[in-house]
Amino acid sequence: MKAPRTFYNGVLYKYTGEFDRAKYYFSEAGARTEFDYQYAFINRNLQDVAELTGDYAEQERLLKENMDIRPDYPYYHNHYAFFLKKHGRLDEAIKHWEMAVEPGSYPNAVRQLEKAKKQRSRLIE
Repeated sequence: MKAPRTFYNGVLYKYTGEFDRAKYYFSEAGARTEFDYQYAFINRNLQDVAELTGDYAEQERLLKENMDIRPDYPYYHNHYAFFLKKHGRLDEAIKHWEMAVEPGSYPNAVRQLEKAKKQRSRLIE
C-alpha cells in the first residue's frame, strides 16, 4: 500500500470512536491500494465501523464485496455466515459455512457449521 499512514489513521479513529474520520481515512487508503488483498483488508475495517455504528446494510454490502473480490476465500464466507447468524438468517449462514468448508479444511468454519446445524435442528423440533 502506498499510503499506510492513511490506513493507520483510520484504525486510530475507529478505536477512538470517531467513525466519520475513520471512514474518510479508510476510503483514502482504499484509493491508494495496489492489490485486491489490500483493499479487502481495508474493507474488513470498514465492516467494523459499519457494525459499530449499527449500519448493518452497509456491513452486509461490504461483506459481500469482499466475497466478490475472492469468492473462493473461506474466511470471507465465514465472516458473512457469522453476520447472517447474528441477524437471524440461519439457513443462509449454513450455506456460507458450507462454502467456507468446501475449498479445504477450515476448522473454525467446520465447528460453526456443525453448531448452526444443531441449532437449526433444535428449532425445527
